[in-house]
Order: sequence, then C-alpha cells, then structure tokens
Amino acid sequence: YQLHRGSSDTLVVMDVGARRLALYAPDGTLVRHHRLDLTWARGLVPGYWVSFSRIIPNGFGVATAVPRSGLPTPGARRRQRRGVILLGPRPREGRLLGWYLGLEQFYRDETNGRFAFFAANTHVASGGDPTLVYIGDSGGEDIHVFDLSGRLVRIIRDLAPPSAITDRDIEWERWEVLDWGKASGQLERLQRLVDEMPIPERKPRFEDLIVDSRGFLWSKEYTSYKPDHAEYRIYDPRGRRVGVVWLPGR
Repeated sequence: YQLHRGSSDTLVVMDVGARRLALYAPDGTLVRHHRLDLTWARGLVPGYWVSFSRIIPNGFGVATAVPRSGLPTPGARRRQRRGVILLGPRPREGRLLGWYLGLEQFYRDETNGRFAFFAANTHVASGGDPTLVYIGDSGGEDIHVFDLSGRLVRIIRDLAPPSAITDRDIEWERWEVLDWGKASGQLERLQRLVDEMPIPERKPRFEDLIVDSRGFLWSKEYTSYKPDHAEYRIYDPRGRRVGVVWLPGR
C-alpha cells in the first residue's frame, strides 16, 4: 500500500497489488475509489510492461515501463532500460518523461541471478509547491526535474564523488545474501552466485531521493552496511546545493 495526504487533509490510498485507488475524507469516510487501468499506457511504450509506481500530489502518479522479456547476459552486470511515465489526474492521461536505466542485475546463468552488489538504480521522488518530479540515476550525476506538465525545468548535478568500495562493504553484502540463503534453503545456489559476482571499484552516488515539505531535495549517500551516520546532500527548490548533514544511519 501507498499513502498520501491530499488537499484539505484527505487521504489517498493506493493498493499497488490490486491497482485500486481510494480517497478518504478526514473522518475516515470513503469518498470514492476506482481501479487503475494502465493498459492504455502500453501504447506509449510498445513492447513494455507498465506498472504503477507511486502517488504524487494533486491526483497525479508515476508509472514505470520495463521490457516484457529478456534477461541480463550471464556473467555480466547489466541494467535494463525502463521508461518513467507521468500519469495525469484524469483516466487515460499521461506522458512519457524519458528513458532511464533500471536496477543493476547480475545473472550467473539463466536461472541464478539477483540484483547486483552495489547496484545502481534510477530513483523517483516528488514534492514541493508547485509539485515537481525528480528522477535521478545513482550511477550518474544528473537529477532531472519535471513539472506536472511533463516539462523538464532543470537538471541538478549531484557532484559528490562516489565512495570507494572496501573489503568491509563486500563482506557485508555477502553476509546479507548468504544469511538469507541459509534461512530459505538456497545457500548452495546463492553461494555460487556471490562467489562469481563482479565487484565495481566504486559505489553508486546515492541510494535515495527525498523531497521535504518545503520542496528541498535530500540526496542520501549510498551505504552498504549500517553506518553510525549517513550523509545527506541538500538542494533548495531552485536546484542549488545548500548544505550537507549527517544523520543516524539506518
């Protein structure tokens, strides 16, 4: 489920699995609900599956389009192209904002794979007044900023150098996967997978984008284990970097 507080303290609830959107009054009364049909959006991106991703204010939403078929090349890290679609507040209304690279994956063979260690990904956030949509690829430095008409209004460059990957980082990633493998009875398969996982030299630049109530963008550094503190780089609504803060780690 996803929750979003709308205007006049209404509550928007999205059941992602059932693709059902509901609007509740402040007293909890159901105002209306409808099933979200995205079959029309496939015409924007032929050959791709389209799924709902997130609620954003004013009745808008974001959907993503991923390839219907195709696995990463065995033995190599790979990211598949995906589309990001801005959905309008009315049925069958939307536009493709652009093509980005999805979560980085590694497959040992056609049946043994998962997302890669230190995987880059494209992150989407929204907020501010007026509402803006932020799309950033953690494998690069550009964060694209769109308004609700789908117009690119600016590009923020997160120029903080990506951190080098240490032995401790690698051991944490291995432990996390193998510990789950023991609990799920898949240790042998996952052991082969992590033993052959290619390791890059550096981490992605960030692992999350957050927009606060004043429209400031927070870019969270990528961390692979539970650090004492995590760095957040903060940008004002005009895209200017205004500071860095360190908050308790996850």
